[in-house]
Amino acid sequence: MVDLDRIAFFTRTLGFANSMANCANKIWIFWVEDLTVNLFKDHNQCLTVSINTPWLPKSFFLSFVYAKNLRSERRILLDELCEVASLLDGPWLVGGDFNAVLNVNESKGGGNPNQGSMEEFGSCFLDCGLLDAGYEGNDFTWTNGKVMRRLDRIVFNPEWSDMFSLTREHPILPAFTQKEEGFIWTIQNDDGSILNDAMEIKRSAVDYYSALLTKDNDINVDPIANDWSFIPNIITEEDNTFLTNLPDRNEVRTVVFECDANSAAGPDGFSGLFYQHCWDIIGEDLVEAVIDFFKGGAIPKGV
Repeated sequence: MVDLDRIAFFTRTLGFANSMANCANKIWIFWVEDLTVNLFKDHNQCLTVSINTPWLPKSFFLSFVYAKNLRSERRILLDELCEVASLLDGPWLVGGDFNAVLNVNESKGGGNPNQGSMEEFGSCFLDCGLLDAGYEGNDFTWTNGKVMRRLDRIVFNPEWSDMFSLTREHPILPAFTQKEEGFIWTIQNDDGSILNDAMEIKRSAVDYYSALLTKDNDINVDPIANDWSFIPNIITEEDNTFLTNLPDRNEVRTVVFECDANSAAGPDGFSGLFYQHCWDIIGEDLVEAVIDFFKGGAIPKGV
């Protein structure tokens, strides 16, 4: 249950205009008055909101994650992220403590991470169309003194990459010197300076993310730079070349005429009979549309 008095106290203390908590009261977010933040979907391990700003042409979505310790409970979170991905339309960034790693290189000390857990984690990102933002700084985000792991990360969809040409994970709070029930009283900045005033902590966070989201940078996120080692390589180069070759006119025509002429109409309202009967009229346009798709073009939603 959300303690409204408690979150209101910290909202005032930190100098923010508004705040929100998820249903489990484990995730709190704060924002300034220039932003319009609306709840999109609430979950006990994830809070998803839509955000409108006066300086960006369209809204975007943020999902804040605080995952459970048990793998069975994290599966529920992964299902939630897949559902959110199917519902929203626009730039989307997901970040927080996932309590899981993608590969063995993200863990040091102790036993190897569970292979099944890593595969489930990676499959979720693939199903949701999410790319790892990469990071700068320390390779690990959590330690108990003996084991170190990268449990925290930021991922985003292609629409987010189109809006923000460079997104990287860069810990703003690399050293916590005093905490009470999750509230940060003292932090150490990247330059080594210590901040213990609530307003200074707030300004440090706002200044960092303001610079991150408004920085003019022509560098694009290179998908090749991401670590895809968790994806098994199950086809040969020859197979890959065959699958990515552009289809010719005869191939497209063959597929069209192998369709059941009496099949139900597709999303565009036309059955297989229509395409076969009108091939002499629409054939060339259809072939060009298919080739354009194989070159990276988008198929209209009505098709």
